[in-house]
Amino acid sequence: MSYPHLGKFEGELYATKYAYVSALDGCSEELGDCESFGWYGQFSGKIKGRGPFHIIVSENSQGFVSGTYYNTTEQLAAAWSALESEYEKFCEEEEEEEDEVQS
Repeated sequence: MSYPHLGKFEGELYATKYAYVSALDGCSEELGDCESFGWYGQFSGKIKGRGPFHIIVSENSQGFVSGTYYNTTEQLAAAWSALESEYEKFCEEEEEEEDEVQS
């Protein structure tokens, strides 16, 4: 079920906004940036006594935020690990492109 947020959280659950704010406050791991790969943060815990929630939030270059929810911490960890690998590959490709331009 989604809720009618306006703006950057449009169509997202309230938990997505909470997880996003928590990630920005340094309460979880984060990676990337909005301008290139996209920004991602993970959250695992209760929100206002409800949960637990296991969420990866992302923000794109247009400022829109979305959340992907997982049933367990293990599923969250596996998804985060895959995202870290994808980000590492992205960074390596960016470095290679910069090296080619400088050559």
